[in-house]
Amino acid sequence: MPTGYSFDNAGPAGARQLDQLGEAFDGHTTSILTEYGVGRGWRCLDIGAGAGSIAGWLADRVGPEGHVTATDVDPRYLTERDNLTVLRHDVRRDPVPAGEYDLIHARMVFVHLPNRNEVLGRLVSALRPGGLIVLSDCDCRERDPVLAVPDPADAKTFELFNDIIRSVGRRNGADLGWTRYAYAAMRTAGLAPERTVVFGRSWPGGSAGCGLYQALAYQIEPTLRADGMTDEQLGTLHRLLDDPGFVISAWLMHTTVGRRPGGDPGRGER
Repeated sequence: MPTGYSFDNAGPAGARQLDQLGEAFDGHTTSILTEYGVGRGWRCLDIGAGAGSIAGWLADRVGPEGHVTATDVDPRYLTERDNLTVLRHDVRRDPVPAGEYDLIHARMVFVHLPNRNEVLGRLVSALRPGGLIVLSDCDCRERDPVLAVPDPADAKTFELFNDIIRSVGRRNGADLGWTRYAYAAMRTAGLAPERTVVFGRSWPGGSAGCGLYQALAYQIEPTLRADGMTDEQLGTLHRLLDDPGFVISAWLMHTTVGRRPGGDPGRGER
C-alpha cells in the first residue's frame, strides 16, 4: 500500500535535504507571503514544517500579537518560541481546529498525500473568513533537462537517477503532477483561488537545487542500487551534483493561493 512519502528525514541526509529545500525555495515562498500581507497579529499554520525556516520567518512576521503552529510527522528539527508552537501531527488523519487560522501554508506536502482533496476540504474549515491557503509543490512529471555537462556521456547517469527517483515517488502514492490541479481543487473545496505562481531556474552543481538531489540520492541509495544503478554510476552522480560545470533546469515549483470568502486575513475576531 502506498505510504504517501518516499524519504526518511531522520538521518544526516534527511537534515541536509530539509536545509537544501529551504535554501532553494524560501525566497520564492516568502516573497509570495509578503505580497499577500502576512504580518503582525496573524495566526498561521505551517504544515510539514521540516527544518522550520518558514515557520520561523512567519513567527518573526506575526510578532508577539500573532501565533504560528508548526506541524510535522517528525518535528525533531523544529524549535518552539514564545509565539511558535510545535506539534507532531499527520495532516492525512489528525484533526485541525475550525476557524482558527488566517494563513495555512504547506510546501512539498500535498504531492505526497493520497487523500489530498479530502485534506484540503478539512483545511478550508480551519481558516477564518478571508483566510489564505498557500500550497507549493513541484511538477515532477518529466525528466529535468540537463543544460550543461562536462562529459555528455554522464548525462545518461543523471537521467537514470531522475527516472528512478520519480518512480519511487509514484510507487509510494505521490501524484507528481498534482500541483497543476491545485487551482481547480481549491475551487472545488470552496475557496476562491487567486493565482498560481511558477518558480524555476537553472541549478549548477554545488547549488541548493543539486544539493537537494544529492541528499535524496543518499536517502534512497539502496533503492537506486536495487533499480539498477551501479557503484560507478552513483559515484558519477555525486560528482556531477558537486560540479559547477554540470547544470540542470529542475524543481519547477507551482505555488497556488486560495482565499476563504468572507473577510480579511489578520483582522478576524480573536
